[in-house]
Amino acid sequence: MRRPDPRKRVAALARTDRSMPLVLVGPVSRWARELPGVQLTGAVPDDELAAIYSGAHALVFPSDEEGFGLPPVEALACGTPVAACDVPALREVLAGRVILSAVDDLDGLVRHAEGLSRPVAAPPDWSWADVAAATWEVYERALHAGTPVSRRPSRTI
Repeated sequence: MRRPDPRKRVAALARTDRSMPLVLVGPVSRWARELPGVQLTGAVPDDELAAIYSGAHALVFPSDEEGFGLPPVEALACGTPVAACDVPALREVLAGRVILSAVDDLDGLVRHAEGLSRPVAAPPDWSWADVAAATWEVYERALHAGTPVSRRPSRTI
């Protein structure tokens, strides 16, 4: 059985005290069926996902390690407020648009989410082409910086 990604902290979120239902969207394994007080949707097509975001009171994003965090951007695009853990990637992209809570305070994250209301801040004003161009620029600067890339020593077995 596939176990949940511990960085997403879904099981810990399910154990928090909440006054609102928690809906877990997306494909899940058997472990999710054991979570107390959680409604499961299974996999949903994009149009249904947009409807779920639009009808939600808030998106709660409990991840404690995130490379980007597309669900908060998608929720904002649907007009849904977001409460997320204060991790560098989310702070960089979404600061001022979402409520950020300390990573070690899931109860506080839930309290923030329950206190959110509409209207919400607009999502970031950029396209995937903008993201690609900015990423390319970073690579170009690194390439022309003249700093040699360090190599990891080979491992002998």
